[in-house]
Amino acid sequence: MEKHVASGNYYEAQQMLKTIYHRHRSRKHFQESYEILKGGAVMQLEKRQVTCGVELGLLMMEAYSKDKVSVSSESMSLIKAIIASFPTPLIVAGEGAAAAAAVGGPSGGGGASVSSQESIALDELSRLVGAATKWALKQGCNEDARSPHDSFGNLHDSFGKYIWDTFGWKGLGRASKHFARGSNTNHYATALKECCKLAPTESGLLICRAVLQVLAMSRTKASTDYQIDYAQALLIGFGGAQPLDEPLAHFCDMYLSAEVRALAGPRS
Repeated sequence: MEKHVASGNYYEAQQMLKTIYHRHRSRKHFQESYEILKGGAVMQLEKRQVTCGVELGLLMMEAYSKDKVSVSSESMSLIKAIIASFPTPLIVAGEGAAAAAAVGGPSGGGGASVSSQESIALDELSRLVGAATKWALKQGCNEDARSPHDSFGNLHDSFGKYIWDTFGWKGLGRASKHFARGSNTNHYATALKECCKLAPTESGLLICRAVLQVLAMSRTKASTDYQIDYAQALLIGFGGAQPLDEPLAHFCDMYLSAEVRALAGPRS
């Protein structure tokens, strides 16, 4: 199989790998079958074969769901290994994708945020992350009562960071949707700081948008508590121990304080 991949025969490698996978499943060697798919997905993605890699990753998530695999460090490690192998750059020069012109800054100003072919490939990777989060939720990860170390948030953290590392400010719009549902404010704060270096006059707008986007993810009281804590940590991570000396940042600080008081209920 490795020889097929090394020589560029990706389709042949894919078919061989799926045959081996089904052979293990027929013998009820379930863990081995997951490992086969993880290894194949990593191998294909490292060669920028996004469609093949995602197909194997989705097959693994389908097996996880069918077998009711519980969320554990072991089961999560296979998913994280696949995400870690997502190709950077996603599309290399000469493979049909022209680099988007970086005109203006994080708010736009003339260039496309991500080229069309990159966007299509990114959509494929998003399908895999989406399947993984659905499996995690079905197996008991509670999106409305997350902790800083939960598996659900870690999936979003990993993918958000991948998008940011791959596309920089051009991918902030897509990365922020995952950062806002994640557990690690450091990655999000770092991305925002880098964008502010490119557009310093928009720093207040960027942090305000980020805080409101985080709060918008709340659906229940439990999730609201968590999202407020996350937003406060993000504000501190962005501006340091003191709130950023910016009108919109001051607004966010006061708004979050008001939300905390509102959740605490009326004073006696």
